[in-house]
Amino acid sequence: MPPDAEFKGYQSVAAQEIVIKADNVVYKKEIYYSPSQKKTYMGKLPQEIEGEFRPGVKSLVCTLKHVANVSEPKIKEFLDNFGILISQATISRILTKNNELFHQEKADIFRAGLQSTDYPQIDDTCSRVHGQNHYVHILCNPYYTAYFTMPHKDRLTVLDILRGDPEGKARGYCFNEEAFALLDEFGLSKKLISQLHGQTSGDTLGEAQMQELLGLIFPDPDKGKIQRTRILDSAAIAAYHQQTDFPVVEGLLSDDAPQFRLLTREQALC
Repeated sequence: MPPDAEFKGYQSVAAQEIVIKADNVVYKKEIYYSPSQKKTYMGKLPQEIEGEFRPGVKSLVCTLKHVANVSEPKIKEFLDNFGILISQATISRILTKNNELFHQEKADIFRAGLQSTDYPQIDDTCSRVHGQNHYVHILCNPYYTAYFTMPHKDRLTVLDILRGDPEGKARGYCFNEEAFALLDEFGLSKKLISQLHGQTSGDTLGEAQMQELLGLIFPDPDKGKIQRTRILDSAAIAAYHQQTDFPVVEGLLSDDAPQFRLLTREQALC
């Protein structure tokens, strides 16, 4: 530099790097034996330690699988190269077992997503699961996309997804005025609607009670299948609109498939 060069500070340059290496820790668990009780007591590992692998290995396995789409044999090969001794069966267990935290995270994202705009968009497409036909239901808005793979794509399945209960474990059936208006719109006979009105008006039933009611109205299980479906749909939709523990969707953007009709008070067609 010339003699008159003056220092003017620094220019910051970020150079990224990543370090992947084995970082093994040996835990010594204290062991005590009580002769009077003839019992052995052993210290516990830290809460985050399960099995022979620490959280970093488990999170890397999930990242390689679900973000980079790496196969399980290749994940094992990758970890072997860094001195991590792990079996392919263990990798499979990490990916499929004790994943309740991920399910809860998805449920939280889905709930926040429903609340983030005035309406969600919904569609479905075919999928194969263990050689059987299933359907992937997609709900989204500009901020999130959620996928639910289900055996069916009927109205009750879509409703269970909107309720935040994809398995339908806590489905309820409400026979209020909205339910009877839906029964009329679905084209059920006035005689059947009157019969239901006399037996259920104002009631909210659980799944077992609902099936018992349908058994009384339709003693022959091979008859009245369409009417059964319409009764279930109407009462379940009415119960959904009454719920307060999960966001109720007021408007839905979808195509004109029948399973999307009448689920929400407003519907926009794409």
